[in-house]
Amino acid sequence: MVPNLDSIEEFRLITNSFDAEYGKFSGAVMNAITKSGTNGFHGDVFEFLRNDKFDAKNYFFGGKSELRRNQFGYAAGGPLWRNKLFWFSDYQGTREVKGAEAFRECADR
Repeated sequence: MVPNLDSIEEFRLITNSFDAEYGKFSGAVMNAITKSGTNGFHGDVFEFLRNDKFDAKNYFFGGKSELRRNQFGYAAGGPLWRNKLFWFSDYQGTREVKGAEAFRECADR
């Protein structure tokens, strides 16, 4: 499971001398706590865009390969019943299209 980065409130990495509540681990324990709803509405919306229009030509192939990558999502929370019940929701989606590169033979060989 890979959580949405906007939904993480606290991140801890415990590498030694951790409590018995974490069991018999000999390496490290990673603990991520997600956000929760509050009495006020709050949220974030994001989108990251990358495509071949912004890329330079490939030195070895002489052209650009097709690339379209969109990463988008939201994180939002608020009250359902004031001071009693809260909600929090998040979503992250990724759409990616990659073209294949092929060697082109030189015509003068």
